[in-house]
Amino acid sequence: MTPVAVVTGSSTGVGQAIARRLAAQGVVVRGISRRDRPAEGAFQTVQGDVTDAQAMRDLAQTVETEVGPVTILIHAATIHHRQDFLTARAEDVCRPVQVNLCGRINVTAAFLPGMVAQGRGRIVTIARPVPQPPLPGNLGFAAAQAGADTLSRTLAVEVGIRLPGIVVTEWVPALDMEHDPDLIAGLGASLALNDDPALHGATVLGDRQILPGRSLRRRVLDLLLLKPAARPIVLAQEPTRPKETT
Repeated sequence: MTPVAVVTGSSTGVGQAIARRLAAQGVVVRGISRRDRPAEGAFQTVQGDVTDAQAMRDLAQTVETEVGPVTILIHAATIHHRQDFLTARAEDVCRPVQVNLCGRINVTAAFLPGMVAQGRGRIVTIARPVPQPPLPGNLGFAAAQAGADTLSRTLAVEVGIRLPGIVVTEWVPALDMEHDPDLIAGLGASLALNDDPALHGATVLGDRQILPGRSLRRRVLDLLLLKPAARPIVLAQEPTRPKETT
């Protein structure tokens, strides 16, 4: 069976680049966007608002009926508008939270049951770094990104024990990659097609997995036990073509 991927925020930027690269690798891709776009071979866009939970449930049912069960979900939908909190309307400040955070909850909740039924799945949440300390005018965006980071780690805990076949990873593209869409597309697709259990609950910065820190006691114990140091997973710049499943 040909793999099926859903990519939010697929009309522009990172989401579009990854969707195109996955399609080039033989994956059937359905992008979710508020704007309609012409089909590009195996990459087709369906209109939808990620802030509407019921619309996402309906969309998931439609996609699964038309092209089959979804095994890859990539969260790339993000909005960022600088706003002065002292003069902006509260609902405008909350808009990034609704899209960047609640939208991911809505889409995940819609497509996760299909992954549970198959016993496998791949979820990648794309994060954007927030300057520390936060810059003025970024209250809504910073709050949404902090929530999205927690969402990824908490979702990994939620599914980790009961559903080991579903791998959840947070990916933070390096800032210097923003001007190289081909590199971003290759790394993003490579990560989406890599279901190594070691990536579950992990954060990948650029092309490299960030390993959790070890205490001095842990390092000494590992030396005494002759336990080799963990090595981070490094993403290939070009993804391996996925195998079809029966």
